[in-house]
Amino acid sequence: PEQCIENYRFLVQGLQKDVPEAEIYVQSVLPINPEKYGKKIDLLKIVRFNDMLSALSNECNVVFIDVYSEYEKNDKMPEELTVDGIHLRENAYEYWAKKIDSLV
Repeated sequence: PEQCIENYRFLVQGLQKDVPEAEIYVQSVLPINPEKYGKKIDLLKIVRFNDMLSALSNECNVVFIDVYSEYEKNDKMPEELTVDGIHLRENAYEYWAKKIDSLV
């Protein structure tokens, strides 16, 4: 997570420098469904990474959008929203659209 945050920082600060008038939005990472995905993944890493993204957004004065909360139920993505435990079903994008509609 630390290296990924540094990559995000590099990208956000680069955009701020190169396109200062740009409105920058950083979105959280979605939860997964480890049972459907079939691999053991530490779900707390996703939560921790999203906390780090939120902090970075505050630090860089950009908008953080928490889409994780729109999809999380019992600490994972509900099976009915995902094709394979990671990727969304077509109808599941409606949650995402509702969350960002007022921003775009």
